[in-house]
Amino acid sequence: MHAARLERTQAHLQREKEAALAELHAELTGRHAQERALLQSRARRELELVREEAGSLQTQEAQHEASLSKLRADLQLERCQYLEALELKFQKKEKENQLEVGTGFFI
Repeated sequence: MHAARLERTQAHLQREKEAALAELHAELTGRHAQERALLQSRARRELELVREEAGSLQTQEAQHEASLSKLRADLQLERCQYLEALELKFQKKEKENQLEVGTGFFI
């Protein structure tokens, strides 16, 4: 009778152990799922922020490229105007020199 009682106690303890392990497994699985969901949510938010920042940087880059293009065009126009003015000044000086040579009058 003592052996039978010992076997029943051992069986009962084994069932309690298995139940506790199953409960622990379920609890750990639930925690894992919660942590995974939280980490996925954070990762999605961080990705969204990175995408927003990348879009902002692309917009800034496009604005800077447009500014550079305008500056280049303005500089080219200014250069052309300066060269034209220089050419006109040179031509005027040439005419004055020709007139001086033609009249024999030197300044």
